Amino acid sequence: CSFAVLLFTADLHKVLLPKGLHQRYLANRGLAVKEVVQCRLQMQRNNLLMYDYNFRAVAEICDPITALINHACQPNAAIVWHCPSLPGLHASHTVRCIQPLKKGDEVLISYTDPGLPWWLRQHSLESK
Repeated sequence: CSFAVLLFTADLHKVLLPKGLHQRYLANRGLAVKEVVQCRLQMQRNNLLMYDYNFRAVAEICDPITALINHACQPNAAIVWHCPSLPGLHASHTVRCIQPLKKGDEVLISYTDPGLPWWLRQHSLESK
């Protein structure tokens, strides 16, 4: 848990944590480590993977707004990645409709690689 170690190194905890929390975490490091691990697990479950042209996961992003979009095996939207080729520019993403939506329709994306067979997609969802 290198992130937890970073939180308690020198005075970094005062920079990384809101002012009211750093004293609580210093008083009970076991609780702090538990909360950091729980936070990391939540991020891991909600992060979105970016795939290359060979369907290999090459990056992941934590976006709390996009993470609110529900999964469907037959989605009506997809995440489109924008990967600039110039050094120093950051990758970004948008959610695009892949089927017409009517007012009130829920936007749904696939949490897994839609190019994989259903049994591999199911295993991927269960392993998260």
